[in-house]
Amino acid sequence: MRKLFRHKQHIYLERLAFKAWVEFKVNSKRRKRLENYSLNFMYRRKMRGLFCGWRQTTHTWFKEKIDAEEESLREQKKAVQLNALTQKVDALKVYVAQLQERIHVEMTAKEDLTKTYEGSINNGVGRFNDETKQLADNPLIKEISLIIAEQIQRKTIGQESQHFAQSLNTRE
Repeated sequence: MRKLFRHKQHIYLERLAFKAWVEFKVNSKRRKRLENYSLNFMYRRKMRGLFCGWRQTTHTWFKEKIDAEEESLREQKKAVQLNALTQKVDALKVYVAQLQERIHVEMTAKEDLTKTYEGSINNGVGRFNDETKQLADNPLIKEISLIIAEQIQRKTIGQESQHFAQSLNTRE
């Protein structure tokens, strides 16, 4: 029985030692975690301070750089825009010159056409006058013209008298 009692006591002691060892491990892990957290926190705080200082410095440098280069950047931008607009103006000048040339060619063609047209009309009028003169010299045509003129005169006199009679009738 002593043997059994010793065995139980031995198992109890082993269990106590195991629990103590487990608790030691848990506590050491917790302690290491807290130490690492503290070290990381301090490291992060140091790095954040370094980064914020670096950011402020570079921001200041960048502002100074922009202020210094602002005028030259504006001049470069103006030069680029001026160059682009100059090219456009030159292209439009060429286009206007082409249009002026076309207008000049069209006006020249119009003048030539007008001269040709006037020459044709003058030529036609000259022929008409020549033929009319030849007809006027013909005695047969003179007689026919007189007869036609008399008939026209009779008709107009007859129409005037009818018109006069109608106007008298309407007044009464």
